[in-house]
Amino acid sequence: SYYNLADHACEFMINDRLSFKRFLGLELVDKSPDSKTIWLWRERIKHSALDRKIFEWFQDALAKASYCGSKGQIIDATFVPTHKPMGKHKKQLSEGIPLTTDQNRQRDCDATFTKKGGKTYHGYKNHIVVDREHKLIRSFDVTTASTHDSQVFMDLLSPPGENWTEEDVCVWADSAYRSEEAESALAMGKLSSRVHERAYRNRPLTEGQKAENRERSRVRARVEHVFGHVTTAMGGFGIHTLSLARARVKTMFKNLAYNLQRFVFLEKRRRHKSYA
Repeated sequence: SYYNLADHACEFMINDRLSFKRFLGLELVDKSPDSKTIWLWRERIKHSALDRKIFEWFQDALAKASYCGSKGQIIDATFVPTHKPMGKHKKQLSEGIPLTTDQNRQRDCDATFTKKGGKTYHGYKNHIVVDREHKLIRSFDVTTASTHDSQVFMDLLSPPGENWTEEDVCVWADSAYRSEEAESALAMGKLSSRVHERAYRNRPLTEGQKAENRERSRVRARVEHVFGHVTTAMGGFGIHTLSLARARVKTMFKNLAYNLQRFVFLEKRRRHKSYA
């Protein structure tokens, strides 16, 4: 997931690179898994709903290493594009000609279309919550692309802990999450809202609200760093699987791969500080 490899490419790299073998705990003479084994392993995770347990396992490892979520939560979402349906399928269906079994296998019936900023997207959405201090992904959810960000807002946020400070209970998000229902839910959950103010028709933002949004953007921008790193260094969130369940597993491993890389960076920085 970190190198954005297809299953066949992953099989080649395991056989070609000692670093991949060491990561898997394999000796030089051990037999490496082939692409079909990798695919079946991922299917087993999907059917057993192990993706959430794997992600939570690493969260426990982060907590043991003293990387607890602190200084507030930042929530945002990004598109997970997948291949668009072929035009000939739509034309065939409009003419009343049923699709063959092979054609149906090539269709992703779960992925949806949506528009943002005049651009059309097809696929899914990766909703994540990042802690402000360490910039680690703490929770996530994968939905269809047409799902509005606010629909998974409260489900992803962590409730306040016993030792949380006033800074820890803060929640940052862009204006898409702003609504009276969301503000009430945050207040009921004893969380402090730092959600961007939103302009409405015939009700533009005041200069004070604009200044407040700019100040909040200084913190909220940290979640954009996560998306930027995945896009530039990890090949992006694009997938080539079918169904929401498979998209959730693939996206979980992408989020987990980011957390692993971030954890290594934080550990190196901690060691340098201890040596200084």
